[in-house]
Amino acid sequence: MKMPALLRCLATIIASTFLVGCEKKATAPVSDSPARPESVKSEPPALVQKAAEPRPQTAPATAAGKKIRIVTWNLQWFPGHKPETTAEIAAKHMADAQKAVAELKPDILMLQEVRNWKSAADLCSVIPGLRPHVVSAFDESIPDARPQNQVVAANLESDSAWSAKWVGGNYGPPRGYAFAALDAGGGRFILCWSLHLKSNRGELDENISMRAESTRQLIAHMQEMLAIYGKRGPCAIVVAGDMNTSSDDPKFAGDPTLQGFKDAGLWWTHSGVPFASRTTIPGEGNYPDNCFDHIFTAGLGQPVATVKAFPGISDHNPVIVDIDLSKADFRPAIDVAAGLKPLAKIAAPSVPVDLPGIIKASDDAAIRAAIGKNVTIQGRVSNVGATATGSMNFINFEGSARGNFVCIVKKDHLTSVAEPHGGTLQTLVGKNIEVRGELILYKTTPEIELRSPAGLRVLP
Repeated sequence: MKMPALLRCLATIIASTFLVGCEKKATAPVSDSPARPESVKSEPPALVQKAAEPRPQTAPATAAGKKIRIVTWNLQWFPGHKPETTAEIAAKHMADAQKAVAELKPDILMLQEVRNWKSAADLCSVIPGLRPHVVSAFDESIPDARPQNQVVAANLESDSAWSAKWVGGNYGPPRGYAFAALDAGGGRFILCWSLHLKSNRGELDENISMRAESTRQLIAHMQEMLAIYGKRGPCAIVVAGDMNTSSDDPKFAGDPTLQGFKDAGLWWTHSGVPFASRTTIPGEGNYPDNCFDHIFTAGLGQPVATVKAFPGISDHNPVIVDIDLSKADFRPAIDVAAGLKPLAKIAAPSVPVDLPGIIKASDDAAIRAAIGKNVTIQGRVSNVGATATGSMNFINFEGSARGNFVCIVKKDHLTSVAEPHGGTLQTLVGKNIEVRGELILYKTTPEIELRSPAGLRVLP
């Protein structure tokens, strides 16, 4: 059977994919994840082709013909509220969130910023039958990282479930998607994607470019899954999560992310709701109220979302959509070309040419010969410094004189980059490290700018 192009691409990055119920690849270990029940089927992207083949009919899911509730919620470094937390704070965060979830009573729960599988399972345990079908593990390759994972949980059975990073490596969008094909009964499927798109840390244009690229890839993947699952039965679509962009804030007027989903044929469930009633991230300090969290649907009518505040649990509010499956037509009218049109105005993130091999931080000639390329540089850290305002941080190396190679971390990215290293770059002094990224020339100084923890590794 011929494999669609996108699935071939996804198969090549399967080492970064967290698969539920499948044997895990040795190159992608998953921590804190108990064995999944045998009844939960799951297939890697390249093997989902089997979905197009006839399968024995199973008993309809209990959700057939009933109303279901979909909830999406960014839980803010759950549990614990921050990367480095205490057991007491994490326990209280869990208890408070469990109480809220028990009140919300979701049938499909799509989460962001969750630590691991156990955290998701413990949260879901307050609702009988609710369990995670996929929990991403995007940052497992980073030592001591505290990942921000995405979850699709439901009280419906899953036919398949996995997560995968966006294509693009260190220069592409961060994180990826978590996907589950849920059995809605009567031979129908609800195809669900939980998203956490690029944050607004760093340069606005770069952030918009990365969100647009994620949207391009998601729309293409949506088309692939509809083509496969549509051969087995009627399908509906749910795309939900923290998208870090708003149609109300003038700051994001040039961001086509939400319009891309709308033009592709997805229904924006905030449609017609006054802004004051759909504030998903309350303002703080210089940041105004905003609507960053969204649920898009297709084939499920035109449901209207509500937002409910649970102060103290997260900096985001959950978004809630109630759907009567008996009235849903499960006939999504997806127009991929129309969805990609507004996104075409935004250039994809640039990817420099990879230079194979490793360059020593002290080899000034080799470093200058590699300007403009994506390189790997290794060396021992001599000292870490910063500008007087703290806007720029510097990692200097032994054998690299002033004016030669330096690694920089801007203030907006410092927390993320330093997080796996005890929250401070000072812990790197005296250690041999490896940095990866695009080598540029700032005036006469070669440098790599680190924008995520993926570009820095402490060597054994």
